[in-house]
Amino acid sequence: MSGGQFEYQQYRLTDIADEMKELLKYNGKPDEDDYVRNLHPNEVILMEQLIPELETMYDKIHDLDWSLSGDTSPEDEALTRWIENK
Repeated sequence: MSGGQFEYQQYRLTDIADEMKELLKYNGKPDEDDYVRNLHPNEVILMEQLIPELETMYDKIHDLDWSLSGDTSPEDEALTRWIENK
């Protein structure tokens, strides 16, 4: 297994999704540093929409990365399922 075609940068997508989850979790409540953030309802709605999209995008890029790096085949089920479920 190589360093990945994209140098595993797709993990940044999960980092962003995880950070959004934390923001939602502590919305209106003190976080670990006793900081209280009050998100605007539009921010909440957008984050709730973006989290699953970011997670799906990560999965797609991860599977493509493996294929481009030679860890799986381009005909592998991991890629074809994304093409079929566009």
